[in-house]
Parts: sequence; C-alpha cells; structure tokens
Amino acid sequence: MGFELRRDSDGGYRMFPKKPGCIKLILAFLFPPLAVVDKGCGSFLITLLLTCCGWIPGVIATLIILKKE
Repeated sequence: MGFELRRDSDGGYRMFPKKPGCIKLILAFLFPPLAVVDKGCGSFLITLLLTCCGWIPGVIATLIILKKE
C-alpha cells in the first residue's frame, strides 16, 4: 500500500494511504481481471480463473488485491 503527502485541515502535511482509483473500481465490477492487470501475471491469472468460475469470486478477489495496493 502506498502513501501520498497531502495537506490536512490544520494547514500542515500528513501521509494518507492511497486508495484505488474510480476507474479500477468500475473495472473490478465490469471485468475483474482488467482491474489487476498492472499487479502482475499471477494476480491477473488468479482473477481470470476465479472470474471464469463465477463472476462474484472474481470480483471479491479483485477487491482484495486492490485493497492490498
């Protein structure tokens, strides 16, 4: 999981965890393997296999992988 430096409400700077982008979340529900293609071959293949077995397991796996980002 990465962090980014942003200004907080007090005017100082703090480290905030990065969250998956809106596009990746949309892809996670439409076609789960495309949302994790940048995570490596293993994540892509596992997600593709789970999506072929059923859409819901593929979506769950994709959301777990994106959360670990």
